[in-house]
Amino acid sequence: MLDGQCDVIKLTYDKKLRLYGTLHTGCTVPGKPIGGIGVVIKHQPPGSSAAFSEPLDNGDGTSTANLYLIGYPFVSGSPWYVYQTKDGVKVGLVASGTYTVAK
Repeated sequence: MLDGQCDVIKLTYDKKLRLYGTLHTGCTVPGKPIGGIGVVIKHQPPGSSAAFSEPLDNGDGTSTANLYLIGYPFVSGSPWYVYQTKDGVKVGLVASGTYTVAK
């Protein structure tokens, strides 16, 4: 759960493919969760994140892409960041915080 947000993201790890499947619920339209896919990456400054992207249909013929970076390993209190682009060129940080691991 992204603390202070209505978002809940379920991550399912596929050991064979070494990828995470994601199912984003919470703020979405009821009955229409958003599916995504992600990987664990190492980056600078030193650390690791699970990174996944979701395409969002804006309902007006346009779309938005969100990139989520979630502190890894998954431990409550770790950081998360959401970056967004509407045109595939300009990318900006739109939200950040900490998260809580729920089983």
